[in-house]
Amino acid sequence: MGADSWLSRQSNTRSITIGLVVGALHEKLGITMETIISKGQLLFGVAIAAYGVENIICAHLGPSIRGIPWFPANAFWEYVTGIALPAAGLSIIIKRMG
Repeated sequence: MGADSWLSRQSNTRSITIGLVVGALHEKLGITMETIISKGQLLFGVAIAAYGVENIICAHLGPSIRGIPWFPANAFWEYVTGIALPAAGLSIIIKRMG
């Protein structure tokens, strides 16, 4: 069995599992896929905004935090990222509500 065949089976299994879970949620609780997607967009927006707040909080810590690879090397970019991520999270949340 090749890798492509294995990946295809994994994808099919995942799709069937998601379909069964959504079907069960709809049958028992009346939850639709649109509800799941809208709640997911809300959670994603909040998470993105939280990462931005973390960037702003950690920006003032100085060189000790800059050794972490996912933080920008320059404090200026840490603040820019810290402002941009909450703005992106807010725009995702607003689009969800609109």
